[in-house]
Amino acid sequence: MPCLNGEAWPDRGGVRPSGENKREEQRVEILISIVIPVYDAMKYLERCVESILCQSFQEYELILVDDGSDDGSGALCDSYGAAHANIKVIHKKNAGLGCARNDGIEAAVGKYIVFVDADDYLGDDHLLNLYKAIEENQADCAIAGYTLIYLDGKLHACPCVKENRLFTEKEIQELMFNCFGALPDSRQDVPYGQAVWSKIYKRQVLMENHIRFVSERVYIAEDLVFHLDFFRYAKCAVAIPDVSYYYNCANVKSVSKIHRTDRSQQDIRLKEYMEEKLRERFEPEEYTLYLQRSLIMRIAFDIVQEVLYHDHKDKSYPMRASVKAILAREEFRKVICAYPWWKLSFQRMLLAGLMRFRLVEPLIWAIRIRQFFRHSSQNI
Repeated sequence: MPCLNGEAWPDRGGVRPSGENKREEQRVEILISIVIPVYDAMKYLERCVESILCQSFQEYELILVDDGSDDGSGALCDSYGAAHANIKVIHKKNAGLGCARNDGIEAAVGKYIVFVDADDYLGDDHLLNLYKAIEENQADCAIAGYTLIYLDGKLHACPCVKENRLFTEKEIQELMFNCFGALPDSRQDVPYGQAVWSKIYKRQVLMENHIRFVSERVYIAEDLVFHLDFFRYAKCAVAIPDVSYYYNCANVKSVSKIHRTDRSQQDIRLKEYMEEKLRERFEPEEYTLYLQRSLIMRIAFDIVQEVLYHDHKDKSYPMRASVKAILAREEFRKVICAYPWWKLSFQRMLLAGLMRFRLVEPLIWAIRIRQFFRHSSQNI
């Protein structure tokens, strides 16, 4: 299995290093704690961990949090933990992604924390690029882009900036809003990414302000809530054009892709919770357009999932009735009717317009046509 630079990965998994090498590992200063929640990730876990072992930056610890796996992932975690002094393994009863990350935060000792999903992997310089960015700018957070891995193996780079951009304390508000939504004229729905992966955080900010993840079983997008809390206390952040985090669009079992009949209800509930938190600090005119776009595009994603589930999983599923019910939700109607959807880019405008006027059949066929020309089953 090759590293991303084309060299072969050494055969590390499950092989204990010699005592001399073990002592060398133990002498390395821990600057970054990498937290990976693991749940039934046997298919992808080795690729993920080996990509970390190949990193050009080696002053890290890796914390594997086995969240009650049933597929042998826990044993593979133990094998890596036995082989490497800088790999910690935590086994716990299944409680979900957010709780697993929290256990990793509690176990971390590094100056910084990086979160990685077990079905993704890193380019060889990913940690180095994040570390240099956050250290050189004395920032509380550094944000990178990512590369999508589509179902057919094709890659699509998604940088968040063209060149480094520093956010001072006065500009953190703009960054926070752009981590859950965007203004209508933005071509990206979330310019700086809603996920915590492809970012690095100063651990001191988390610990001193008791910032942790809510369970995704309570609020469907725990990363959005995490960022609202984190950026409340951050004083400086930097965004870089790096795209060496490789996000796996092909894992149909991931939390974000599993079909849920209550997904739209949960998205509306999330929007109301976020609005409550934002209202404590900002005036509605400062955040409303961002929050409205966030809900509209999350509902669009929910409808895409309804169509895909019907077309590829269960032809008997009452997809049209479900889509009609989603579009009729009172909370969503208030948002879509108030939002300037005609200012969006063409594809987004088309989706939003069809949702605004509840044109169910054209909406379904627009989604099908769009998916036919895309490589991913997830992205709209």
